[in-house]
Amino acid sequence: MLSRKGQIKPPSGGAAASVIGIIAILLIFYILFLPPENRRELLFGDDNKSSIDGDDTDGRTLLLANIGKLDYQSETSFDHTIPNVYLVETKNAQVLDSFNPFIVRNGWFVNEPKTVLFTVPQPDLTSNIKLVLDASVRTGILNVALNDKVVYEARPTSVNVNPIDLRDVQRSNTLTFSTSGVGLAFWRVNEYDLSNVQIIGDTTDIEKQESANVITLEPTEARNVEKASLTFFPICTQQDVGALTVLVNNAQVSQSTPDCQSVNRIELDPTLLSAGRNTVLFKISKGNYRIEQIKVKTELKEAPSYIDYFQLNETQFDDVIDKDKKLTLKITFVDDKEQKRAEININGKRDFIDQKTPTYERDLISFAVEDNNYLELIPKTTLNIAKLEVVLE
Repeated sequence: MLSRKGQIKPPSGGAAASVIGIIAILLIFYILFLPPENRRELLFGDDNKSSIDGDDTDGRTLLLANIGKLDYQSETSFDHTIPNVYLVETKNAQVLDSFNPFIVRNGWFVNEPKTVLFTVPQPDLTSNIKLVLDASVRTGILNVALNDKVVYEARPTSVNVNPIDLRDVQRSNTLTFSTSGVGLAFWRVNEYDLSNVQIIGDTTDIEKQESANVITLEPTEARNVEKASLTFFPICTQQDVGALTVLVNNAQVSQSTPDCQSVNRIELDPTLLSAGRNTVLFKISKGNYRIEQIKVKTELKEAPSYIDYFQLNETQFDDVIDKDKKLTLKITFVDDKEQKRAEININGKRDFIDQKTPTYERDLISFAVEDNNYLELIPKTTLNIAKLEVVLE
């Protein structure tokens, strides 16, 4: 613009501020869209160059990992054998209870039944339960009820009454003895004089019907079990045996009649097995078994390794090759005083760790490549790693 005297009028202060603001905004956007390494160089100077005295003090971590435990197993499977097992169904006839002699009567002017109590501690292990008794005096019909259910109603023909079967026996039971009425013969009394009254039965000795055995798994094996199985060879007579129950750590894994004179196999859930002691129990319900070639086989997962990745851009890679910067692998182990062995695979080039000391360092100048790099750590002993890092410094 021209003033009245023909001179150019300078721009106002507001217009100048607007121009400066626009330039500042454009500059900010320019910086934001620069590649990271160029932006850093523009703002802070060239970090790839040495300091004045030639030493680089700007270390950069390209990879950092807190790995923890890496298991190692030299074997891919383990066989845990168990000694031969002998299982026998043993039943012993026993007197379960006995009672003093007593008399039961029934007539117009007297009614004297008799109730006795008896206990069977283990009804499921007791069979062929019978009532035996002598009746020296016998008039009328003898009635016997077990737990209020009539089990005998007859006229015995001899002193030695035929054994009376007792079924559905419980842990606690009642027996009630009585005799029939006399009808219209009011002057008579029916009477039974009973003695040698006993409850007998066959009890099973379960100690010979089951066998528990222990196998031991090391912690590394237990953590890495992928498959597990139990095999055994039963020697038995097929028609004479009942179900064979198998439990592992109190968990039932099978309950069936096995094939006699054949190898039987049961697949196990790997989670049933734990580090330390594991119990394998065989139990039968009937018959006799000789079980041989008992083996728990575990198959392990492939030995775990650690693998991760880091990047070197063109500038960083050139600095490493020109030895302006050093690329270092640093591993800090737990100081457990144990031998530490591992194979290192970096971009297909391998190195080996074999030491007891808790720290390990390796210059990676001969391992690194430009752009993407991978690092794999393959344990050859069980390792406890506090920290792994790849540092450019």
